Amino acid sequence: MTCDHCGFACTARGKDMTRETFDKAIALAVAQDITLTIGGGEPTLHPHCKDFVLHAQWELATLSNSLGGAAVSIITNGSNTSISLTLAHLAEVGTIHAVVSRDQWHDPIDPRVFAAFTKKGKAFYNKIHESDHDNREIRSVTNIIPVGRAKGWSERKKGDCVCNSVFITPLGKVYPCGCRKTCLGTLDTVELKYWHFQGFCESSKDYKEEMANA
Repeated sequence: MTCDHCGFACTARGKDMTRETFDKAIALAVAQDITLTIGGGEPTLHPHCKDFVLHAQWELATLSNSLGGAAVSIITNGSNTSISLTLAHLAEVGTIHAVVSRDQWHDPIDPRVFAAFTKKGKAFYNKIHESDHDNREIRSVTNIIPVGRAKGWSERKKGDCVCNSVFITPLGKVYPCGCRKTCLGTLDTVELKYWHFQGFCESSKDYKEEMANA
């Protein structure tokens, strides 16, 4: 993957997350009652994408029920047509939240994918469809964070974060957010007291205050 706006500088090289690492990530999410987002790079290129999505749905079913909505999300560029169409169908009935990107930074894809993510002939950009269970979303990237491959595009503003949530790498390293400045350990060693930083960028005042009191 060579998207110019990518905050992670993803390429076709690198290691895929193993089943063992994914299982540990799911177990941690279940233990802490938090939702899970499967991202990338491009998650549909992973050889076990289907199994990962189904396993996450199964393990987080109780949380989905308590939330009254999907506890599992996946973000795709839609390039894998077959999987993307299935993700759209699953999101339409509310079992997952699926997001497809459509903007100037992403390559053209099969129009059937956008059609599958569109409700009643209207695309809902940057918001979930307005029905109780329809969790399809078409995302238009407008705020480019100058990190990763996009580093140097502009000055980084205070509060900018490419992933304002606990971030787990394919190798199982755990970071407080997508900035990936401070590794909190691995899925085998991270202390659970850090997990409540969910939603904080490590550059934020809130994170620093929480860390000081941890």
